[in-house]
Amino acid sequence: MTILETNERLAETYSEACYFLRLDQAARVDSDWFKGFVAYPSVRSFFKQSVFGKGAVLQVAAVTQIAHAYVACFEREPSEPLPTAAAVRGLMRKAGAFESELAAESSSWVPSELEKSFRGSLKSLRDAASTVERRSAGRPAFSERRIFVLHLARALYGMCDDFPGRFIATVAARVWEDTDDRTVRKILTDDERDAIKRHAAENRRLVAESENTTQLLLNRASIPPKAALQAREPQTTSEIFEMMLALAKRIPDETTSISAVNLMHMLRDEAGIEPDFPAE
Repeated sequence: MTILETNERLAETYSEACYFLRLDQAARVDSDWFKGFVAYPSVRSFFKQSVFGKGAVLQVAAVTQIAHAYVACFEREPSEPLPTAAAVRGLMRKAGAFESELAAESSSWVPSELEKSFRGSLKSLRDAASTVERRSAGRPAFSERRIFVLHLARALYGMCDDFPGRFIATVAARVWEDTDDRTVRKILTDDERDAIKRHAAENRRLVAESENTTQLLLNRASIPPKAALQAREPQTTSEIFEMMLALAKRIPDETTSISAVNLMHMLRDEAGIEPDFPAE
């Protein structure tokens, strides 16, 4: 399959993935996207031997991650295939040969500063070419496939603590037909696997902290507030008069307040009631 055919296949698969992701949970189980992947023996085998064998809901969750991975690799910025080592060496040789030819054909009419600047540019070209990332000879490497594999591997590891290489290779072959277990292993290097494990562990730690904080807040919210201490009701006649006197003093209008206070004192005196505590 050519690069153009692969890109067309990726675009088609991207559209199918987007359509699948717009479906609700029930519709996804009956979708052609889900049934198409489950039809692969390696997919069914992985589901049967893993946590995904516990039910269709988990299997739909795994296939949903396949769709997300295809969306992720398609929506990234397009990139050109990496050059081969031979192509890089060829460019470096051309730069060196041109520099040698320039030295042999040096002309007096070319300003020395301009010639020096031009030679510096050629040297920069050689130096830059020597640091370019390269690929082996043969079919160009697909950076989109790498993104797909890593994205799906992260999602699956977070769900089942495993890197199912055959499963990933099978679903990747929907677009990149030559993908096999070896291809996936070359992408999922030990460093990549360790990075995915660290990322998953950190996510789980953050989730656990969030759940603990939420539970603590819920526990606090479920504790009934302490009942406010109710003020002791006045019991004796003197206490009742004292309460009435206190209320009289709180009347906003000063004239009315003074009149009410005097009335309370008069009533208490007429009743011959002595206060239980010294008056203010």
